[in-house]
Amino acid sequence: MSLRAPGSEPDLAERIEVSFEGRPLVARRGESVAAVLTANGIRSLRETQGELRGVFCGMGVCLDCLVTIDGVSGQRSCMTKVDRPMSIAKQRALPEVAAAPAPGADGLPPLAPDLLVVGGGAAGMTAAALAAEAGLDTVLIDERTLPGGARRTRRPRARRASRGRAAARRSSRGVGCGALGARGGGERT
Repeated sequence: MSLRAPGSEPDLAERIEVSFEGRPLVARRGESVAAVLTANGIRSLRETQGELRGVFCGMGVCLDCLVTIDGVSGQRSCMTKVDRPMSIAKQRALPEVAAAPAPGADGLPPLAPDLLVVGGGAAGMTAAALAAEAGLDTVLIDERTLPGGARRTRRPRARRASRGRAAARRSSRGVGCGALGARGGGERT
């Protein structure tokens, strides 16, 4: 049984077959593993201290949605996009930890920046930009494919109409309104 809206099943070009615990499922290319599992009525993804866990935050922070994908445990189902056929299984308690690969084993040259910034949210991007402007060799790393952190996942909160009109008037006069995400021309950030 699929919980997708009628008529929203993936077309053949987008369709990828995955499996969960041996059960075949249809996924849409680019959709998160969590979305595929939820659309198919699968809510329990792992068990911790006798309690069932599943998708909670949906943005990779809580780690409640960990699954095993193609034999690799500890994968965040909410952050992992379906891009190929996958074998997905429930996360088992205390999975074995794989040994770290030897430096250079991936064929990439080792990096030795002056500053390594971990996290591509607003603070990380600001720190990396300021360090680079100061002349430091800077590398910014993040677990997500695009920078922005939680800001990329949040939607603007609904504002009362009167506040929205006032912000629009200020924006049309070229006065930025950062709290509402508006810039000089009224664009949304």
